Amino acid sequence: MTTDHYDIVIIGGGPVGMALALALRDTGVSNLLLEARGLPEKDEDPRPLALSHGSRLILHRLGVWSELTQNTPITTIHISNRGSIGQTVLTPDDAGVPALGYVVNYHDLFCSMHKKLTERKSDYIAGAIVTQLDTDDNLGY
Repeated sequence: MTTDHYDIVIIGGGPVGMALALALRDTGVSNLLLEARGLPEKDEDPRPLALSHGSRLILHRLGVWSELTQNTPITTIHISNRGSIGQTVLTPDDAGVPALGYVVNYHDLFCSMHKKLTERKSDYIAGAIVTQLDTDDNLGY
């Protein structure tokens, strides 16, 4: 259900905007998520995304991570500067985590998050181009 007033309007319905909308869902803070692109109906975005371990924890809390069955743990990060002395290698043991991060498919993440937004009946408008934003100075705080 779309109203004409929201506490927060989120402009950008990618993974970050969707995560914020999901996180706000049960807080009593009304929100509207606006996305310029339409909804993908097929595998139109094959990009891989590297997510941090912290992002995985957020997605788990939002109920999205279990839907991402095709994820690849990042177990080693090699850091060096070409032409300079010095390098380091990071492992999960160095950070005290099971994996430094995970690689997932953008489309799978988008679809999983969109499914969760739909299940929770979040206010979400795809194909919305924001051309002007007005705020109410009388918020009563």
